[in-house]
Amino acid sequence: GSSDCVKLLDLEGRLIYINPAGVQLLDLCSGDDLINHPWLSVWQGEHHITANDAVARAKTGERATFEGFCRTTAGVAKWWDVVITPVTDESNTIVQLLVVSRDITERRREADFRAGQHDVLEMIATGAPLDAVLTRLVRLVEQHSDGMLCSVVLLDDDGAHLRRGAAPSLPDTFNSAIEGAAIGPRAGSCGTAMYLGRPVIVTDVLVDPAWDDYRGLAIAHGFRACWSTPIMSTQKKVLGSFAMYYAEARAPLSRERRMIDVAASIAGLAIENQRAHEMLRRSEERTRAILRANPDWMFILS
Repeated sequence: GSSDCVKLLDLEGRLIYINPAGVQLLDLCSGDDLINHPWLSVWQGEHHITANDAVARAKTGERATFEGFCRTTAGVAKWWDVVITPVTDESNTIVQLLVVSRDITERRREADFRAGQHDVLEMIATGAPLDAVLTRLVRLVEQHSDGMLCSVVLLDDDGAHLRRGAAPSLPDTFNSAIEGAAIGPRAGSCGTAMYLGRPVIVTDVLVDPAWDDYRGLAIAHGFRACWSTPIMSTQKKVLGSFAMYYAEARAPLSRERRMIDVAASIAGLAIENQRAHEMLRRSEERTRAILRANPDWMFILS
């Protein structure tokens, strides 16, 4: 009855039992799919080594624990908190191994995402170039969402046209096609989000009017869903948009909505910081120009 994935292994490491929750968590058709198969085969690389070490320790009578990453039969990436306990008979001889795996994917994802946020904020604080900051932010979101491609599009100084910010995973032909495009109510998810000043969640590009002017472009590049959130300044002015693209028609999960809101907020900080530095640089250049042009003798005393 446990909601965790509970398994029994023989001393050779073969699976001899898995509970119903385990069947569901691993995307199996039935428990028979893994019965008599070596449990260690589900782990790859360094996680296989860690799991193998834990099994070896459990065979000596120790209660072994570790955290590992593997994919379900459907290819879904999951992190697990694993506890392996030796099972003994009446003579206290170890006869089986009890393995309890708890799905901690969300916990690990949140922790990794927070660590990534810290890295991006540190880049902003230390004056890293805006394109480097935005590219790191886009990569961070992409690595926490299977199948998602992200982009940051900036609003040009004229307040009416799109300008590329960061889209390292989108095709160059797509990025070039929207460079300089006018924002408006049918200018795709990003152009529409910046025009309206609110999120635009397009679950199916083929039918949503927001993509009327760019539907052919989206189809040519295999995009079916696109969710865009405007990037706002502290004065509530639109600076750009953060977008997520998918190859299939779908709506965002609550976790993905939170992620795009956080990403848009951090992008706003980066853009405002860069503009503040640029304004300061221009101000200093103007001041120096004025001082150089002044015919009077000017000096500074301590």
